[in-house]
Amino acid sequence: MILTHPIELNTDLLGGLTDQQLLDLCVGNKHLKIERDDKGNILIMSPTKFRISSFNSNLLGIFYNWNKKYKKGILTDSNGGYILADSSMRAPDLGFVLKEKFNLLTEEQKMNFAPVCPDFVVEIISSKDELQKAKDKMNMWLKNGCQIAWLIDTFEERIYVYGSTGLIDTHEDFSKELTGSGFLSDFSFIPQEVFSE
Repeated sequence: MILTHPIELNTDLLGGLTDQQLLDLCVGNKHLKIERDDKGNILIMSPTKFRISSFNSNLLGIFYNWNKKYKKGILTDSNGGYILADSSMRAPDLGFVLKEKFNLLTEEQKMNFAPVCPDFVVEIISSKDELQKAKDKMNMWLKNGCQIAWLIDTFEERIYVYGSTGLIDTHEDFSKELTGSGFLSDFSFIPQEVFSE
């Protein structure tokens, strides 16, 4: 069954889940994507649809090659969980932590959900219904310390570009190159090429 919206489980009666219990829940249910919001609710989602998963994999490959060349940090896919300052645990479709921040983590922290906010995230959606919740999620990333965030709407073929202060640009043509800013200023890609591979 494909879930069109996350199922939200309230864990108040259990006193919430510790970070370790949440990790155990995720490990025991690898067929689901599980996150925790800032209120302690568990969010359960289906695996990604094939077309979106393919787009995400292609983008990860391009970003991996860029990072291999410039060696700026650590890249994670949609299974990479982050414990954020608001106590939520989130897993963006693509997450990137600058090397300086990653090096501050202990080896134990690197082996679990990392207690750090990515410096760059990408979230990908495929339907009109997801847009407002996804925009809210982008603001959540920024409030927790993310510097650059891209919301890729494959339904409308539009990319919302966020900086630390909020939405700063909308890229409305998948056939034209999108170039990053700040530490991503030397990264660019053409969305249509990634989407059609």
